[in-house]
Amino acid sequence: ECDFSDGAGPLMCILCLFVFIVTVSREVNSILNLFEAVHRMPKGPSTQVAQNGGAVVLEQLSILRCVCFCCVLVIRSVICVMLLGYGSLFLAQNTISIGDLLLNTLALEFIISLDDLLFETLAPARAQHVVANAKPLCERKRWERAGLDMRALLTLLGSGLILQSVVHLYLKPHVAMIVQARDALCAGDTDFVFTVDGLGVPA
Repeated sequence: ECDFSDGAGPLMCILCLFVFIVTVSREVNSILNLFEAVHRMPKGPSTQVAQNGGAVVLEQLSILRCVCFCCVLVIRSVICVMLLGYGSLFLAQNTISIGDLLLNTLALEFIISLDDLLFETLAPARAQHVVANAKPLCERKRWERAGLDMRALLTLLGSGLILQSVVHLYLKPHVAMIVQARDALCAGDTDFVFTVDGLGVPA
């Protein structure tokens, strides 16, 4: 049984792909925001942290920590690209049941949010307290033009372009192959009966 033989299966797959791509886009925006904050942070020979009314303020960042931040951001970016590629391929070509499609989308969402889960459950209470009470590194630079958030617009356009590419490169050929297999197995004259004689020969 294949749920992709009618219009509901491909439509649900496109919807799940869009949700997954937007989830990855959120992670990419988080990486860009952190990179912008580290880039604009004052650099120095040592890291300086102060407290201002109970809030933790990072006043200066050492060169070594800046390099470590950049390495972590590069690793996160590579993981996002790999998850986007293999996750989209997994949803578009390796899932033919609508139920499995929803479960696999949730599984990919769990993989993306795994780092937050590990931090919330395994990080020391002191580290969680510092992060919870830390002042934002810098105010995010707004890319606005005529009241329109350009980053949100670029995210929407990029997500739509990636979705269209995945649909044309992976989903459409896969659906066509499934339809051809269904027609080969189920098409033709099906109004017949058969029996097996005493010698085991079907007739």
